[in-house]
Amino acid sequence: MTAQAVGCGRSDVAERATRNEELRKDGADAQKGLRSELAKLVIASQLQSIGTEGKKLVWIKRDEKTTHDFEFMGTLASGISASADKDLVILITSTLPGKDQTQLVMVQSNNQDKAKELFEAVKSTLAADGKVVKGGGAKGRFMGKVECKWGKAEDSKVSEVLEKVSNN
Repeated sequence: MTAQAVGCGRSDVAERATRNEELRKDGADAQKGLRSELAKLVIASQLQSIGTEGKKLVWIKRDEKTTHDFEFMGTLASGISASADKDLVILITSTLPGKDQTQLVMVQSNNQDKAKELFEAVKSTLAADGKVVKGGGAKGRFMGKVECKWGKAEDSKVSEVLEKVSNN
């Protein structure tokens, strides 16, 4: 690092670099804590709606860039499935609408057959529409990446799949 890049005098570069590293670590810790708190709130909200409506199938739509990863989605799915009915199937989509990039899909359930059925149905529906869907899973958790620009049409197709699967 140079003094000019860090914005200080030459004699202060080491001290400033150390301080910047401490701030970076503090920021990462704060972000991790906030993601955990957000996950708890989403889980509580979903459990409340499941309890009042007696749902067997839940679709959680996420469109926030900071939680666009399988780790956050897995935290949500695990938290909900640990406290809900054994046959509950959880579908989580993490999409960034309007952007042509990787969109994420996760299906989780304690009932592996139902989870696989829903994942394969969503996968085949999106693939039939020309989307490239990669992924798979086992033991009740199925994850996939969809290379496309996500919008209302994709939400509608997923909604149709959920209706078909829930009527079976």
